[in-house]
Amino acid sequence: MIRFGINTTELEATIALIGRLLGIRVTFFDADGDELPLASLREMTPYCDRRRRDPDFAARCRACDRQHLAAARRSGKTQVYRCHDGLTEGIVPLFDSGGVHLGAMVFGQIRDPARKPPALSAPLARLRARLPSFPIAKAEEIGTLLKYASEYIIHSEIVKRRSLPWADKVEACIQAHLARPLRISALARETGYSASFIHHRFKADYGVSPARYIAGLKMDLARRRLAEGASVKETAAALGFRDPFHFSKAFRRRFGHPPSSVARA
Repeated sequence: MIRFGINTTELEATIALIGRLLGIRVTFFDADGDELPLASLREMTPYCDRRRRDPDFAARCRACDRQHLAAARRSGKTQVYRCHDGLTEGIVPLFDSGGVHLGAMVFGQIRDPARKPPALSAPLARLRARLPSFPIAKAEEIGTLLKYASEYIIHSEIVKRRSLPWADKVEACIQAHLARPLRISALARETGYSASFIHHRFKADYGVSPARYIAGLKMDLARRRLAEGASVKETAAALGFRDPFHFSKAFRRRFGHPPSSVARA
């Protein structure tokens, strides 16, 4: 499993500030799917706390969390959804520049005023009525806002991969050869590690294949070059793509929009 460094003081301060400003519960799950015990974060709402005292209900909550955390990790996109109890929840996955999954910001326990509540006892109905309440469209906007916050967390290295001795040498080689296709066999020749070692250690420690990691670095570098004024054609050539069409296809797959939307006129 990949090793992570988390500045819990900064992470806690950032997430707690967001939670206070939005008036909702925001928390953080690490790459293993475990919620971090950050002390100053908003507590679970009284409604959900009461409901989770039922072991069967709590088990359904955990299963729902795992399902949507996995979906966010697979897609790389923010997930806003109804939990098994009909409440609105959201997950914003975090990935570093190489596409390595770092964890997820999670928010929720939100009541949609347009949605009919389930049949509940009077005490539970009163607690549910006290939940933060707004339509799912607003929850989607919150997801977008937290996506921007997640980029700050990543770029400030509040959550990051820890240095691995073997990986430093491999990453230096990757960075030096981003402008051309780079196979594991070439990495092995350049670094002195066997191709088998690189393949297995990369998957074990990074959670992605070397090819996917390299592709992620290329796309992030491409986005920076485009934002700085390089054309799509220039960027495609500089990063070793055989033509702008294949570069544009890879860029759209990574970011969900064409490189022309980033390139300056």
